[in-house]
Amino acid sequence: MEVVGKFCYGLSVPSTWRLVDVQRFDQEPVLVHHWVSTSEQAACVACHTISHRRKKTYLVRCLQDLPASGLTLYHAVKANRYVCENSECSVDTFTEQFAEIADPDARLTHRLKDFIVQQGLDASANALARSLRSIGIRVSRETRRGIQKHDASWGRRATQTRTHPMSLGVALLKGRFMEDPCAK
Repeated sequence: MEVVGKFCYGLSVPSTWRLVDVQRFDQEPVLVHHWVSTSEQAACVACHTISHRRKKTYLVRCLQDLPASGLTLYHAVKANRYVCENSECSVDTFTEQFAEIADPDARLTHRLKDFIVQQGLDASANALARSLRSIGIRVSRETRRGIQKHDASWGRRATQTRTHPMSLGVALLKGRFMEDPCAK
């Protein structure tokens, strides 16, 4: 799968994503784009065999991206679940991954992680937290620490290729949401 589509303010999304709905919350500055993956094939996460046997549409995967017009932006993607066609593989079924957008099981896009790293180069931890909050990026202290720990020098450039996946969770800040923005 290659990233070819453009949406809104220059956001690149995989060409297999189809926009279903855009939702804006009145009580919070949050924007959620609801997508459905229309892919016909995916690589197995264990053996990397290409599978064409789609089992079902899977649960929604929620990815936080760079803010848009001061709104915290989430992509809620309905991914497909596939059956691995390799009989020797240890995995029976797997959910398609979107390596162009985010690491496996991550909740932040590559663009957002790279932005946080770049901001961290110029600021202390407290200043970074304030600046990210002020522009609508909601990440927990643990997420910022995880990024810092993963890139101990804080000097990795956005143009460098990723050699291993980094899985970080996003903790929605206490009291900021009444409910998960991607649950609707």
